[in-house]
Amino acid sequence: MRKFLTKLARIGARVTWCIELLYDPSKGGQGELSDRARAGDHTLVLDTVREVEYRASQLAEDIEIFMTPPEKLPSEPGKPARVEAMARRQAAKLHIFD
Repeated sequence: MRKFLTKLARIGARVTWCIELLYDPSKGGQGELSDRARAGDHTLVLDTVREVEYRASQLAEDIEIFMTPPEKLPSEPGKPARVEAMARRQAAKLHIFD
């Protein structure tokens, strides 16, 4: 859960930094966002909101996968059904042997 909370905090920090940068472009360093802020590009906020929306939806999907209990593995090692179940777990970023 710590990993998810860290990602959520980073999303919030990104929005805060973008808004601060827009109001005071001297806070930024180099890069596209700083250049856009110095130019007074107010679409910077809209782009940041869209990026946050995308990252938040990915985070929500990751949390949902994390909270879903894994299916029981078939008991016989090496059998195709067990290998397939382990592959599904790996694709869902779950522990393979739980």
